[in-house]
Amino acid sequence: PQGFRAAGGFRGIYNGIGAAAIGSAPGAALFFSVYEFLKVKVNALGIVEDPALGHVVAASAGEAAACLVRVPTEVMKQN
Repeated sequence: PQGFRAAGGFRGIYNGIGAAAIGSAPGAALFFSVYEFLKVKVNALGIVEDPALGHVVAASAGEAAACLVRVPTEVMKQN
């Protein structure tokens, strides 16, 4: 335990917040765009019988797409 000031004070607390903010908004936008698009398409095309499963498929694809943005920004934030 080095203490608050020795660890960088407030500057140390907020280190990396710029990269997190830059990556968070596009990642969320990509998630919801893919999710909303696929939710309608999967259920309309009858790919799955249960509509709840259509939501699961759409959310999984949306999360995978969002990771394309989120993971590199997390790496930048930690370095």
